Amino acid sequence: MTTPDVLFVDRTVWPRYSMLDKLEVLWKKIGLNKAIKEDDRVIIKTHFGAYGNLMYMRPALMRKVVDLVKALKGWPILAETAGLGYGAGLYGGRTTAAEYYKMAAANGYTIGTMGAPIVLLDGYWGADTFTVPIKGKHLDRVEVAMALRDADVVVVMTHFKGHGGTGMGGTLKNLGIGCVGKYSKTMMHGPDNPIVNAEECKGPDCRKCERVCPTRCITVDPKVVIDFDRCVHCIHCVSACRQAEAKAITAKWGENPPASTERMIENALGVLEGVGRDRFFYFNVALDISEFCDCMPVGPQAMVPDLGIFASRDPVAIDAASIDKLNEALPIPSSACGDIAPGEDKLAVATPWPDPHTGEKTPTQCHLLQLDYAAELGVGSKEYSFKQVDKEPSK
Repeated sequence: MTTPDVLFVDRTVWPRYSMLDKLEVLWKKIGLNKAIKEDDRVIIKTHFGAYGNLMYMRPALMRKVVDLVKALKGWPILAETAGLGYGAGLYGGRTTAAEYYKMAAANGYTIGTMGAPIVLLDGYWGADTFTVPIKGKHLDRVEVAMALRDADVVVVMTHFKGHGGTGMGGTLKNLGIGCVGKYSKTMMHGPDNPIVNAEECKGPDCRKCERVCPTRCITVDPKVVIDFDRCVHCIHCVSACRQAEAKAITAKWGENPPASTERMIENALGVLEGVGRDRFFYFNVALDISEFCDCMPVGPQAMVPDLGIFASRDPVAIDAASIDKLNEALPIPSSACGDIAPGEDKLAVATPWPDPHTGEKTPTQCHLLQLDYAAELGVGSKEYSFKQVDKEPSK
């Protein structure tokens, strides 16, 4: 088996050679100029960021990708999927298409700024999916975002950073959470059904849970009942009940980070098997690297100075290389890993998992578990050939 290449451009720039130019170098080296044909539908999967977080994927980088697709006469589609739950704030949210488009616009992502349509791959509610059977330790099926079936090429543009639940927010997370519908997102976080306590239901005078259920599997007559055979585990009802200041429907999840991490990797396997591995190209943008996911409405001090951008055809190799490069870097003193020496495992310390019962935080190794379990399932290779491809342009 051939060791996959991971290509890299660092953060060093010159007046006429910016990070956008370096991204184009990677684009060509990874083979996208040959892969994209005229009229190909090219889905560019990223994360538009939560409002208040200033460390998400920079829109200028995404516009560059759109322009590169257009130069090849392809059809670029900038894409995300809906987040779990239901509800929005003043600047939108992430749980329905309408909310997310509003938040994306507040963060600089519109059809006008990007020059391409912006879509949610799993539809308005996050429930438009197709089923891929798998044989995992935890899961037997993955609900993959439906619009991915229409892609000739998928460019996965990931902002590399930490993640509170799985240790690392890299390409594997962008596949295993970012490319699936709400059912599989919930299965990753916690596979149990919502908990119904009908005695707490406010009855027909409320019915908020009924209104937001995409499959109409909830009835309130006179108290709440859920038909779990039709439930897609979107958790809308849990959010709606909380907003109604009731406790008739609750959820229990996120208490076992290693199991959640493995379920996320099984989701990623389902995405690749359902869409086709040969359609995917991966980029990790290692700028503004904090310990938080981009879904958090805050952005703390970056852990290290900006590293650069990685590219690969292997989703495991690119995350492995990103971790290695992160660990080599000098930490920023005021960051979450300010006391960690170069070469030590930064994500293990910067993304501790709080015990749900005591609140005590302990270091995790879930970022490494991502790599180990993904390699075990055949998602990709932990071994890689690192190639830095940028150099000072000729003057």
